[in-house]
This record gives sequence, structure tokens and C-alpha cells, in this order.
Amino acid sequence: YALTDLQRAVRRMTDGLARERGRPFYLAARVAGTLEMSRSIGYDVPAWIEEGLVDILIPAGGYGTDPAIDVEGYLDLCRGTDVVVYPGLDVWLSSITQGEHSGLIKFVGPEDLRGREVLWVNGENDGKLRAHEGGLLGILSVWLDPNGSRAMKGQRYPVTKVGIENLMLEYIHRMETGMRSARPEEFRVQTFRASRVDHRVCTCIQITHLARHAQFSWYRARFFIDDEYGFPIRYAVWDWPRQKGAPPPLLEEYTYRDIKLNRGFTDADFDHENEAYDF
Repeated sequence: YALTDLQRAVRRMTDGLARERGRPFYLAARVAGTLEMSRSIGYDVPAWIEEGLVDILIPAGGYGTDPAIDVEGYLDLCRGTDVVVYPGLDVWLSSITQGEHSGLIKFVGPEDLRGREVLWVNGENDGKLRAHEGGLLGILSVWLDPNGSRAMKGQRYPVTKVGIENLMLEYIHRMETGMRSARPEEFRVQTFRASRVDHRVCTCIQITHLARHAQFSWYRARFFIDDEYGFPIRYAVWDWPRQKGAPPPLLEEYTYRDIKLNRGFTDADFDHENEAYDF
């Protein structure tokens, strides 16, 4: 299974982190509610257990608590091993988290975009973003549809997709869509320890498609996980080389620098009338 190769790569990474930190670094995997369903979507759970590729199994439903989860089946499979089973109990959190995902972006370059500010608050302002250009054009602020043509000009994603969590979701989406229909010999998963993003030490996971098919929209993807933070700070994707032997052209790259956590933001920090901004 393709996902078993990925699981092996992740296990090598977590084993390395455990050695460096001098304590266990447990690996959990959320799987389908039944062994049959897991097998049908590419989760070879018996192999994961036999090879020691997982520490915690979380059988769960697709988006909510499922009373039909085969807990006993997973428990039987894990008996006599160190793998524990924690069934998933899920709730739908959209009504709780509504409004928590917001973004304020200030452009520092390139020169023609310097000074541009964009503010978007989930669940507020009728879903619109507030924006203004830099320089003399900055005297005019406008409300825009985040997915409209003006807001999306020169962009690959709307401002609603900003943030490290969305970076992770985009990578997972690309990984799943790119590997779901691939045979094991059609892609390669590699892990590069002690990679660096600026001064940050990271573990890089790289996936490369070895055979070109219409369903593979990208050639290579790299995901840099900060060893201290434990979350990704850089993501890059390359298109297929234009000709044999040519370097692959970069499609997109996102890097988070100078990260500061738990800043204690308040509603005032996402208010377009805040005097610290130029809206």
C-alpha cells in the first residue's frame, strides 16, 4: 500500500525525534471505523501493527461519532502488542470555532505591492475582506469578496485559506489525491533529517511522482516540519519538468518565518477601524 510506505517514513522521523529528545515520540493514526473499510481505502492496519509503525489507533467515523465502530475488531488485532486503541468521539465544531480563524496580512514586497493590507474575519462583515493598496492608492479601502476576481488577482488561494492549519490541510489533500490512485512503484517518499528553513531545524518529507499521469497534478512536494514546534513551516510544490533532464518549475511555495505563539489577540486586533492599521 502507498500509505504504508508513507507510514514507514513518518515512523523513521518520529524514531529520530525520540532519540534526540530522549523520550518517546508516539505516533497515532486515525483509521476507518472497521478493518474492512480501512483496508478498502489503503490502510493496511495489520502491517502497521506487525512492523511497529503506529503506537495509537483511533478508529472513528467520517465526521461524527459512529456507534458502528468495530472497537472489538481493533482490540483483538492489537492484543499482545504495545499498540493501544482510542476510539474517536467526534462533534461538529463549526458553530464553536466560527470567527476564530481570521487573518491580517501586510505586504512588505515586492515593491509594487508594498504597503498593501488585507483583513478578513471569519463570520464577520458579510464574509468580505477589507483591503487597501500601498502608497497614494492606500487612501481608498474597499470591501471585496475573498473569492472574487479582484481579490484573487495574482493569487493562487483566497485569504480564507491563510494559516498553518490550512497549510497542513492543503498538503494532506495533495498527498491523498496524488497517491490514492498511484501504484507503489509510481512514487517515492523520502525523509530528510536536519533540513533547515532559515535558522530553524526541520524534518523534510518529500513525495515525488515517478510516472506522469493526468491525475497527478504535481511532480514533487516538500513539507518541512519544525523539529521544535512540531508543525510545518514551509511547503513547496513543483510542476513536471518541461522536458527530460530539465529542472522542475516551482508551482508554489509558502514559508512561515519569525513565528510568535499565543500572542493574546483580541477582537480589536481584527477591527478594520483599529488606528494601528491604514484601512
